[in-house]
Amino acid sequence: MSDHELFESEVVLVRRILEGETELYYQLIRPYRRMIYASAFSILRSEIDAEDVVQQTLLNGLASLRSFRGQSRISTWLTQMVINEARMRLRKDACAAPFRLRK
Repeated sequence: MSDHELFESEVVLVRRILEGETELYYQLIRPYRRMIYASAFSILRSEIDAEDVVQQTLLNGLASLRSFRGQSRISTWLTQMVINEARMRLRKDACAAPFRLRK
């Protein structure tokens, strides 16, 4: 499948999901799960945190799918979302660190 055909199939899936076929979301994101996990892990260096961030990103992606403009591939959109989510996690953890109780 060419890049153009893949892009077109993603656009069709997005449209169908937005029309109510939400069960197709997994089909849309499945090819990119490893890639977005790798992006999260490269920032967070923790398997558990990376898994949490990926899960949150995928939930956010479904909730905000209407904002996908179709100017890039879904993989690009998801990757940017997971990078932002991972950076927010780092900031949140850094802010909480001074307040953690020591044993």
